[in-house]
Amino acid sequence: VHDDGGTRQAFEVVLMDLDLPRLDGVEAARQLRAMLGPACPPIVPLTGSVSADSRRRCAEAGMAGFLAKPVSAEALRQTLCDVVRADRSPRS
Repeated sequence: VHDDGGTRQAFEVVLMDLDLPRLDGVEAARQLRAMLGPACPPIVPLTGSVSADSRRRCAEAGMAGFLAKPVSAEALRQTLCDVVRADRSPRS
């Protein structure tokens, strides 16, 4: 990602709302992962829908963790810690 000055910035995690206008968050996550490949940071879904189908679609799109609205500070902190820790661990 580039900031306004053209400097490249990396992010450790992306919080992705699933209820986006025009393009849902699951499809946006798929496109982001396709564009960035292995350099793509973990994408954590954020939604008011906590159905098993929503969780399944997010997992199939390669999203990490799951946050249901309204999000508590503790749930956000714990999910971000878990996702970053998992992303930094060696892959087998």
